[in-house]
Amino acid sequence: LQVDFDGTNVAKQTEPVARRALEAHTNQESMSADDWFNTALDLEAVTSDEAISAYHKALALEADHADAHLHLGRLLHEGGQVQEAESHYRSATDADPESGRAFYNLGVALDDQGLQARAIPAYQTALPLPATLAVAHFNLSRLFAAEGRQPHPLRSLAEPTRLIERGGLQSYQFVL
Repeated sequence: LQVDFDGTNVAKQTEPVARRALEAHTNQESMSADDWFNTALDLEAVTSDEAISAYHKALALEADHADAHLHLGRLLHEGGQVQEAESHYRSATDADPESGRAFYNLGVALDDQGLQARAIPAYQTALPLPATLAVAHFNLSRLFAAEGRQPHPLRSLAEPTRLIERGGLQSYQFVL
């Protein structure tokens, strides 16, 4: 069985639905932070700029909305605004200190800025938290190896293999 579809076609088909949802929501002055967050999720399939705006509106209503910070950070990071993304990832870790994904994405942002020494603690914090990612183990071991640090790289390199064998590898650069 082979499934093949064009992602742009899906986006075109979902655009009217996302736009209707946005119009329905924005006609109401009583939208909550969660309403804006859910609207932003819908808009991601259509337009990053409008999704970013909706995430900002969610955060204006609830400054410690961890998921809004996490998703907004990812969109900014993908758009090349890595320092601003880092700020949102930090806010997500402050709002939800148990978010392995927020610490992982923070590590990626720091790593992408050449701040490997600051990325290591972020990856280390992500590992024991929920949503631990095999790729975080790999990134941490890569940074340890670059610093010439031992024995952790070997243990960290073995962890992705163990997670793959258990079916737990998530191989995204950004994880939500």
